[in-house]
Amino acid sequence: MLTLDQILAAQDRTPVAIDVPEWGGEVYVVGMSGDDRDRFDTEWGARLNEGDENEPMDLGGLRAKVVAKTLCDESGVLFCSSEAHATQLGRKSAAALDRVFTLACKLSGIDLADEDTAKN
Repeated sequence: MLTLDQILAAQDRTPVAIDVPEWGGEVYVVGMSGDDRDRFDTEWGARLNEGDENEPMDLGGLRAKVVAKTLCDESGVLFCSSEAHATQLGRKSAAALDRVFTLACKLSGIDLADEDTAKN
C-alpha cells in the first residue's frame, strides 16, 4: 500500500508534446492539477448548467483558459500565470487552440460531452 509521501512524490502530471504547425513547432501540455480542475468545474460547470437549449451557450474564452492552465515547458512548468495570458491565447488561431485544447481536456479528464462534467 502506498504512503502519503509516495503519493505526493509521484510524478503524475507528465507533459506531452504536440505539434502545432500554426505556431511553428511543438509545445508541451500537462493535465490540470486537482485544484485547477476544481476551479474549471466551478466556473464552467455553472455556465454549462445555466444553458438554455433554446439559447446558445456563451463559451467565450473556454479554449484559451484551458490551454493557459495546461501549456508548459518540457518539465511541466506552466507558461501562463494570469488572465491576460489566457486573453492573449484567445487571439491565436482557432485551429491551433482547438488542437491543444483537445489534448489538454484528455489529459485533465474533461469531457464536455459528458453530462456529469457539465453538471459539476
